[in-house]
Amino acid sequence: MFINNEHIPILFYHNVGNEKYKSFITNKEFDNQMKFLKDRGCKTSSCDNLDSQSGNISITFDDGYEDNLINALPILKKYGFTATCFIVPNSIGKTNEWDINQHKLMNKSQIKEWIYEGMSIGSHSLSHSDLTIISNDDLKNEIESSKKYLEDCFQVTVDNFCYPFGKYNQNIINTVEKNGYKKAFTTNRGLYHANKSKPYEVQRVPLSKNISKFKFWLKTRTIYENL
Repeated sequence: MFINNEHIPILFYHNVGNEKYKSFITNKEFDNQMKFLKDRGCKTSSCDNLDSQSGNISITFDDGYEDNLINALPILKKYGFTATCFIVPNSIGKTNEWDINQHKLMNKSQIKEWIYEGMSIGSHSLSHSDLTIISNDDLKNEIESSKKYLEDCFQVTVDNFCYPFGKYNQNIINTVEKNGYKKAFTTNRGLYHANKSKPYEVQRVPLSKNISKFKFWLKTRTIYENL
């Protein structure tokens, strides 16, 4: 029932802040969750180091919202944790135009600050398109160009991809692999296992607001997400 050292929960967030929209977890909730993990001896492993067993938990944010920097970063630093933001290059400094509710995304200088503070980034495609319905040429561009842009702009190596809307198929997996990514992240529930997880179908632990302390314990310290 309890997690062993081989299983790593990869926590999956969008927004941290006090707005009422469903994608937000409050600052207090996020702080309480990070404290819960810290008090239980958890150490974070970046998405680049999942196989090294350097940590027993990983933290990710999809889309790269400004509130990740303003609200989440100080809490992460408070507990000595790191996290990965999956960035949409064409929307840097804009809003999440693919959703009905609009929220500000980090601009270039904010992403640079995120990286300077010890956090990491990955690609969330060039424009957050549904990759399952576009042409092969557009698919290649979404996956290849986003990696090149992020690496050139921020002078980092981008080895990780996250599927927009959690949608993917074997053709998309093949394209991600061909373009030099080492892992790709889904919205599917499950714990990461270095020897058993598929590198281009990495499962994560979705988190939303109003999760009880007991439910958070189940999701992060037991095999609940694999059931």
